[in-house]
Amino acid sequence: MAHLHENEIEQYILEPAQMSAEKQSALFRHLSDCAQCQQVYRELKSFYQELDQTPDAGNIDLERFMSALYPKTSVLYLKPVSENAMRRTSPFKLSARSGEQKNSRFERIATFGSGDYAFMVRILRDHSRDKLLTYVIPEDDQQSGPYILHFPDFKRDLVTDTSGKAEMDDPANAFKEDKSLAIELHLPLAVFGVEYSGEHQLNAKPESPDAENYHLELQHSDKTIRLSVSGKTDNHRTPSRLMLIFAQQQPQLLYLKSGLTEIDKTLISSKPVSLRLFE
Repeated sequence: MAHLHENEIEQYILEPAQMSAEKQSALFRHLSDCAQCQQVYRELKSFYQELDQTPDAGNIDLERFMSALYPKTSVLYLKPVSENAMRRTSPFKLSARSGEQKNSRFERIATFGSGDYAFMVRILRDHSRDKLLTYVIPEDDQQSGPYILHFPDFKRDLVTDTSGKAEMDDPANAFKEDKSLAIELHLPLAVFGVEYSGEHQLNAKPESPDAENYHLELQHSDKTIRLSVSGKTDNHRTPSRLMLIFAQQQPQLLYLKSGLTEIDKTLISSKPVSLRLFE
């Protein structure tokens, strides 16, 4: 028997009115006969019931909304938290497999949250592929990825896609449910849009409010683009990473040394749509 996708079960719990009567009936029949999907349903149902019982944090004002889009703090130090302790103004979808059991393909390793609970990061292990799956879940849907997850203990950066998902190898099971595991969530310092004046000639223009604090210069040669970044103000934060965002492929992460890096023009042929600076 093919099992239901967890997102289908989430929608059945949260938004049944958005499903056709035929779809609801099909899901009901499957859940009546499938013990594994029943377990997923019960866990999700319990999770959202607990969320509904948490105190209402009130309405989000404009200042909080803008700080979520372009946060003043660009590095969040995450700590292990219990999922039902997260205070939220409205229910959120896990966007991940939430019914995993120890003996099944997916195992939940840990859940981390930022100090203000604006972000949650869930880590799961896919035993069939020796992969770790990570999900960055923002409180505000307007705050979208890509993000950078930095693991100081392993000196490793992990780049998510725009939905906050990423995977990495873990053949030695180095990542365990350990409360001492350190994780940093890096949010963009500034976002620049990209304009093209030729096949490999690009220009950058500020796209976020904080981008006005930086001067970004591009020098083109035959094979590379030399990019330099400097701050316009004394209180700017120094970027150490540059991310190229593409419309149809994974982001590319480059590292800045003293505000400088070189971009191979073969990357530019894929037409990045924006540049993001990170600490």
